Amino acid sequence: MSPTIPLLLTAGLGLVALAASEPTDGPGEAPGVRGLPAKDAAPLLDDPEVVVLDIRTPPEVAQARLRDEQLHIDMHEPDFADQVGELDREARYVMYCRSGNRSGKARALFEQLGFQDVVDVSDGIIGWVDAGLPIQQG
Repeated sequence: MSPTIPLLLTAGLGLVALAASEPTDGPGEAPGVRGLPAKDAAPLLDDPEVVVLDIRTPPEVAQARLRDEQLHIDMHEPDFADQVGELDREARYVMYCRSGNRSGKARALFEQLGFQDVVDVSDGIIGWVDAGLPIQQG
């Protein structure tokens, strides 16, 4: 089990502690909030119903992204938890950041809020590129 690295966000939901991600789950895991490496998460983007959620900063998003049509919520914004709280908890999400660090920490928030189906790209867009998967240029 990884050590807890707290990141505190103040929001309308109160104080939310985000912890470092747990070990990555396998591709056959049941829905819930879980991590998958880019190579295993990539096929999920074939489903047009999947919401791709980019939690990087605007300059990072401007460089490259996984899909032209995606949702962007900057994890560094003070109202990040509020914005996540407004999302549909029953939609299917693929969430990513640059390296998997921020999205791994954000998993705890999605779990706490009761999201049903969130896949964290555990190695981020860096892992996506390293796996030779397609990206969209900024």
